[in-house]
Amino acid sequence: MNIFSSLFFALPDRPLLSAYHGSYRKQAIEVVHLSGRLDDAAKVIAEYWADGPRSATPPGHWNVIAQEISRRDGHSIDDDVKMLFILGNALMDAAIAVWDCKRVADSIRPVSAIRFLFAGKPIRAWAGPGMGTQLIDERLWRGSVKALYRQRQLR
Repeated sequence: MNIFSSLFFALPDRPLLSAYHGSYRKQAIEVVHLSGRLDDAAKVIAEYWADGPRSATPPGHWNVIAQEISRRDGHSIDDDVKMLFILGNALMDAAIAVWDCKRVADSIRPVSAIRFLFAGKPIRAWAGPGMGTQLIDERLWRGSVKALYRQRQLR
């Protein structure tokens, strides 16, 4: 299949949501509830794919996986060139599509929405590594991944 435009991945038309629209509030509440229900396995998966400083970055994980496949299968340099060329182009296409969707949607980030909608109210969410789910101040909510990085920085 040939894809010549990011329009192939275009978002369907959708209404713009204001901060007081029911769908906007519903989505923010859903994010908080998801955070509060994360188990250890989900946290490990999120941490692996989200990365952090000095990492391969999420798209880079696919290159690391490709290198492991190359070693496992005993690829020649020609095999690796083909595999990494195709993989690199697929990652580039995905990045273009995602950034185009982000530009078109021009939507608020979950952390900003949650802090706005729950200003001054405690929310039940994942509190960080080893702390489980707790009632926390909305200003402390960072989602699972940011909380992991912050916890690491404090060590």
